Amino acid sequence: MVRSLMFQSGLPKHFFGESILTATYIINRLPSYLLHWKSSFELLHNSAPSVQHLRTFGSLCFITNTVPHKEKFAPRSYPAIFLGQKPIGCKWVYKVKCKPTWEVDKHKARLVANGYNQIEGIDYFDNFSLVAKTVTVRMVLAIVVAKSWHLHQLDINNAFLDGYLDEDIYMTPRDGYQKEKEGQMCKLIRSLYGLKQESRQWNHEFTLNIATYGFKQSPYDHCLFIIHKPDCFMVLVVYVDDILLASSSKLEIQKIKDFLHDKFTIKDLGVAKYFLGIEIARTTAGMYVTQRKYNTYIIADMKLTEANTTQTPFLSDWNPNDENSGPCDDPSAYRRYNLYCKYT
Repeated sequence: MVRSLMFQSGLPKHFFGESILTATYIINRLPSYLLHWKSSFELLHNSAPSVQHLRTFGSLCFITNTVPHKEKFAPRSYPAIFLGQKPIGCKWVYKVKCKPTWEVDKHKARLVANGYNQIEGIDYFDNFSLVAKTVTVRMVLAIVVAKSWHLHQLDINNAFLDGYLDEDIYMTPRDGYQKEKEGQMCKLIRSLYGLKQESRQWNHEFTLNIATYGFKQSPYDHCLFIIHKPDCFMVLVVYVDDILLASSSKLEIQKIKDFLHDKFTIKDLGVAKYFLGIEIARTTAGMYVTQRKYNTYIIADMKLTEANTTQTPFLSDWNPNDENSGPCDDPSAYRRYNLYCKYT
């Protein structure tokens, strides 16, 4: 098949590698007699593959000219050779990052991929990622109080960039990048912010590295890791890129911090004081857990800082089916407020 693709397309020999990849891609989606007339893709994913996206290898195609501020009579596209790969775009995202006290920490500029252009089954397969359960976090906090353990917190800097991709994904270069020749694209080796599988690839990479240290993954919560030594016991909880460490030995906590710093770039936050919107305060009497700062932020976002308290927070005679009520002025804010009430 590889030789046939090369002869049919008339491409130069340096495209032989792309021809091999295309032939492999097609064969994995063809039914086989040895597999009882099923394809390798169907046996792996338990679903029939789609072939609607397939096009003729090596045929003439036209790429849209995305150069900004182009002339009015400049061509809208330019000719190219179709090899079966469609690049995704990218853009800059600017964000103001705040501290747990909602004070401005820093201004960030991040290059993200346009993941909404990815096609399921081609650019990505599984995109779900595990996060720690709320009951797990509460259980760890309760054990820390009962055993008088040390409780520390870490943050992984640019965590999603540490995950490696299993798929071949191509991205258009960022604005301002000087191409050596027209048509050059970037092949992503590591995961990039904005991709569908960004969080999953990071979680997979973190799990592999933490297992080499000796941690055992809990079968009941896959974001809970435990290590038991004769002289100490340590618990690690990960929620995306936020890590909570609890141990009977402060020295062991420092060792795992050094290990993670060698593997990734971490930000040591010291003794845990604020985790997932929960404010933690240790005292000699125990531990106080509250969401006061988070609730204050919600009230400020709803513009209710000057409102008075009431025993009945809603109108008792309100009719949700009233036809005279007008549409919501800001639907996005309404949805955000509903999430506040649901998860707070």
